[in-house]
Amino acid sequence: LFLDIEMPGMSGFDLLEKVPFRLNVIFVTSSETEAIRAFEVNALDYLVKPVDPDRLGQSIKRLSEARGVHNERWEEVRESLSYYDWIYLPMARAQVFVMAAHILRIESCRNNTRVFMKDGRCFQIRRSLNHWEARLDSDCFCRINREMIINLKTVNQILNHDSGAVCLDIFGGTFPISRRRIKVLRERLVV
Repeated sequence: LFLDIEMPGMSGFDLLEKVPFRLNVIFVTSSETEAIRAFEVNALDYLVKPVDPDRLGQSIKRLSEARGVHNERWEEVRESLSYYDWIYLPMARAQVFVMAAHILRIESCRNNTRVFMKDGRCFQIRRSLNHWEARLDSDCFCRINREMIINLKTVNQILNHDSGAVCLDIFGGTFPISRRRIKVLRERLVV
C-alpha cells in the first residue's frame, strides 16, 4: 500500500488503525517530520515528495523482497510482530528501536509497561500489557500472569512451589505463573 499521511477526513495513520490485517506500507508524503511515527507502525519505507525515481525503485525492490518473505494469503496474515521485527519504543526524551527477540519480559506498571531487555536496559513505555500481548508473536511471547509477558525463548525451567508454579529464566529471574496460565505456558514450551 502506497499511502499519504495527509488525506481528507483522516490521516494515513488513522486509516492503518482501521485495517484489520497487516500490510506492507510505503508512505509517500510531503512531510519530513512523520518518519519516526511511520516506522513505529512498521512502514516498509518513507518517501518524500517530489519522489526521486531512483529512490522509488529502491522502495519497490524492498517491497518485492518483503512480499517474497511474507507471501501468505490475506486471511492468514497476522497482525502480530515477528520475533525478528524491530519495535519502536517512544519515550519522553528519546526514541529507541529494539528487536523483539531482545526483549526478556514486559511488566505492567500502573498505566505503563516496563520493557526489560536481555542486555540489562529497561524502558518505561506508555502502552498497556494488552497492547503488547496483541502485537507480539504468540509463538515466542506468553502472558504468565496479570502483570507480565515473558519471552518463551528465555525460559529455563518451570518450578512447582507450595505457593504455586514459577518460571525461571536463563538470567536467574524467578516469576510467578498464574494457575490460569500454567497450562498454556507448558503447552507452548513443549517442542
